[in-house]
Amino acid sequence: MLKTFLLLSAAILLGSAQSSNPTPVQETKQQEAAPAANLVTNPVKPTAASHERAKKLYQVDCAMCHGDNGNGKTDLGKDMQLALPDWTNPAALAMLKLF
Repeated sequence: MLKTFLLLSAAILLGSAQSSNPTPVQETKQQEAAPAANLVTNPVKPTAASHERAKKLYQVDCAMCHGDNGNGKTDLGKDMQLALPDWTNPAALAMLKLF
């Protein structure tokens, strides 16, 4: 009875571990879709209100690591030994293809 229980448990664990790993086909499709996203342009024109909202979001979500001005030189970044891009450098921004 114990052997049956252990074998059944092992089979279930093995089956669930295999189903949680993505297949190489899925990874390939995701990698192919990424360059297409870089070709999209933002159809929404920026406004003063959207700039203010973006600034608030940056202060809440980004400034802790990237700094108030975006240069990436923060105590947290140094403590975590992160190499954050300097967003005050136009060359670093050119690499970002958000919209």
